[in-house]
Amino acid sequence: MANLLTAVRAVAACAMVVLTRSTIALGQAPTVPPGTRVRVNAAWPNTDVVGRVQSSTADTIAVETYAGTRSVPLATVKRIDVSVGRSHAEGARRGFLYGAIGLGGTVAAVLVAGHFVANDDTCGGSECIDDLALAPILIPIGAAFGGVAGGIIGVLAGSEQWDGVYFAPPHISILPARKGAMSIGVSLGF
Repeated sequence: MANLLTAVRAVAACAMVVLTRSTIALGQAPTVPPGTRVRVNAAWPNTDVVGRVQSSTADTIAVETYAGTRSVPLATVKRIDVSVGRSHAEGARRGFLYGAIGLGGTVAAVLVAGHFVANDDTCGGSECIDDLALAPILIPIGAAFGGVAGGIIGVLAGSEQWDGVYFAPPHISILPARKGAMSIGVSLGF
């Protein structure tokens, strides 16, 4: 029984090594032609580098940005995206969403802050208005105005669309554990 268990473990370990090697082979960084607009996400310098490819070698990609040329080692690259152009519809959608959340949230914050800062218990009669009672009316109105304004700006500006061409492969490790067992670890970058 122990020999069967050892054989199963050995087969599983070999299968994991084969899968790891094929994943790494599939995950090789692509050759991106010079002049292509790219977004490179790397562990170093821990940021997205956006610009046009100036050159690439087996271990480095040089990207021309507004601030100058940045050379990024391919060993640190987590993801490479290629620009497929601007979408005005996507810009309108994002602008509407950001505007609605921004202005609606601002109206909500002002109402709540005004309620707690200027809470006047001496007010009486019909001329007093509870500012929090207006929240169900004013927040949607603010969100609608912000959404329309953001949508108009988004249509005019557009939003750049990206197509992922490289994703860092998962790292799989097999290590011995106590009592003759094996442990398997998987690390995914995102």
